[in-house]
Amino acid sequence: GGSNSGSGGGEGGDSFSNSAQISQSSSLIAPSGQASVCTPRSPGANTTTSQFQKRKNLVLHQTDTLIMRRTVLCRTIAGNRCEVLTITEPSGARDKMEPAILDQLGPFVPMPFRMGIIFTARVHPGESNSSWIMDGILRFLTSESMEAFRLRANFVFMIVPMLNPDGVINGNYRCGLAGHDLNRRYLETSPTLHPTIFNLKRIVKKFKKERRVGLYVDLHGHSSKPNVFVYGCQASLWREWFSGYTQGPPAQYSELVFPTLLGERCSIFSMEGCSFKVRKSKVATGRAVMWHDGIQHVFTLESSFGGASQGPCAGRHFGIQDLRNIGRDVCTVVWDMYGTNTEANFRRIVAMGPARDEQVRRERNARKELEIAAGNDATDRLRTPEKNVAGSEEESSESPGSGEESSEDETIVDPAVLFKVELTE
Repeated sequence: GGSNSGSGGGEGGDSFSNSAQISQSSSLIAPSGQASVCTPRSPGANTTTSQFQKRKNLVLHQTDTLIMRRTVLCRTIAGNRCEVLTITEPSGARDKMEPAILDQLGPFVPMPFRMGIIFTARVHPGESNSSWIMDGILRFLTSESMEAFRLRANFVFMIVPMLNPDGVINGNYRCGLAGHDLNRRYLETSPTLHPTIFNLKRIVKKFKKERRVGLYVDLHGHSSKPNVFVYGCQASLWREWFSGYTQGPPAQYSELVFPTLLGERCSIFSMEGCSFKVRKSKVATGRAVMWHDGIQHVFTLESSFGGASQGPCAGRHFGIQDLRNIGRDVCTVVWDMYGTNTEANFRRIVAMGPARDEQVRRERNARKELEIAAGNDATDRLRTPEKNVAGSEEESSESPGSGEESSEDETIVDPAVLFKVELTE
């Protein structure tokens, strides 16, 4: 929690960073002065105190070169800093560019009219793979590539890399220090017990007043399903969720735009694994509440703790670079959604909606049938009834997984079936 040299440090101080310096440093995903914590089952966020301090100290003081601002969202129950990053290109940057570069960049939107994009992660402290995806997002957005510059020139990115720093620091798996799952506290939020969620809602509300928010993505990890996938909100149900939406309901199947575009870029993304239903048990999640409050494109992005069942990563665990690449792909999809081909992409995907819906349904049913047929014997062996102390038989319980949607709609997948491993006695 030390102050930043020359930047008005302390809790209220802002700090700014240059793109070239940021891209050369380590990931900004741990609270100041603390090492991040990982779980044995997922690739850990091994950001150390020294790595964080190195990035923290890389600060430029020339205001005309600044692309990122760091502020303290709030203090946690334990007094740790929960930080929020704002990444965008300074308004005056266009005036210093050569005409040839401006032609390549395309539109350079004035600051008041830039669309807002929101990324959050690590509300569940055990899902440390989400921090590596966040690392990929930060590395890409602060890089000197033309694609990153174009995004910064057209959007304002509001990013909270770690929503539950207390849980991470203390080694919790799912809850904060109050013993609550913070991703079930977006409806009834206490500023004392859930300060990060309370203040996130506050700044999102303010952000929405300043500009249109085109995308909200909350990063998670999933302990039982393979690949990368999303949980979204079905557009056809928008009216009953948010009757005060004055611009009219979104186009049916518009919820497919983001995941479809991501699947076209990311070989380990699975449309089969996606779900767009909002069950009653999920109405207090960040995904449901932010959607209900008027953000049309809201998603929980899940990455498997294990790995992929498709693409070049099939049959192996995700590595650090795999997860970083997901973050990069998420950023590039923002331009696919709202760049030069916005209308064409939306029309194309919405028109494909009914056929895609039916195709995914058939593929999912066929896969389930194959898994059942191939995995009956293995499943029977894995689920052999155990004897309790009294000698009666009782079925062994199965963990539903640790993803955002980790309750009644979870599918338990036998790893032997998933990776086609033959079990031997």
